[in-house]
Amino acid sequence: MNITEITYHTFVPGIVNPPASAAAGQALCEYMKNESPERSYSQMMRYRLSGSAAGECVDRYFIAMQGSQYIARLWHGWGKQKDAIGNFGNFATCEEFQKQGIGRKLLTMWFEDIQNRSEPPLGLFCTSKMHLLDLYRRYGFVSAMRDASQPAPLYKPCKSTAKTFQEFCEDYYTETKHLRIRRGTVSDRHEIDCLLKFAFCDHKKPFAWENMPGFEPAFLAAISGAGNMPEVITADNGHIVGWAYTPINGTRQIQLHWKYNAKDIEETL
Repeated sequence: MNITEITYHTFVPGIVNPPASAAAGQALCEYMKNESPERSYSQMMRYRLSGSAAGECVDRYFIAMQGSQYIARLWHGWGKQKDAIGNFGNFATCEEFQKQGIGRKLLTMWFEDIQNRSEPPLGLFCTSKMHLLDLYRRYGFVSAMRDASQPAPLYKPCKSTAKTFQEFCEDYYTETKHLRIRRGTVSDRHEIDCLLKFAFCDHKKPFAWENMPGFEPAFLAAISGAGNMPEVITADNGHIVGWAYTPINGTRQIQLHWKYNAKDIEETL
């Protein structure tokens, strides 16, 4: 294979992309239809690829192609709300193209994009396979866990100046006596399934519920008509400090960061 045959593209959902970038986005979407959700949270990625979240989220896909064939991708995204939490990952290269520097090129594209953002997220979060830890550290990621035997998930400061995940949480979860609950949107996903989940994990507390293991599956079930939309709980500064889920024909379940109390939640329309 001639490495010069490979082309690299940035695909932005919800806008008119250059033709080659649009073709790369479509090729990735088609490819992901055959991937298991366990590997790539394929439903959510395709939902965002389609532009369905473009009104509420910033999403960038960095894609490598050989001709019309998809071969590798990397993604990051966050909500458009103030003090948004970002998620980084979905990093994968087709097996026959691995160890040829393709992933490194995508990482370079991603790093340039995040460095040049005028409105970056507060921080980026990701899970990581063990063999990628050292690579991610070169781009500013550090372990979010204080337990050295559990190096992942990872945190990268962006708009925040907090050097550690624990400092980040101290800055984000500031105590207040006024909490509000509202209907969740796709833009809230990383505040719950990344930041809040990792905070609970760091303190060795159980996250979510057996019948609903996270915000993402709750949201996907809701938009398919198979469940209720999850709700999020916000503090006075707009930071998302918890979430709630009501099973069909069930009782609302609430999970808050431990600095807060459910009795302080005010219902909003």
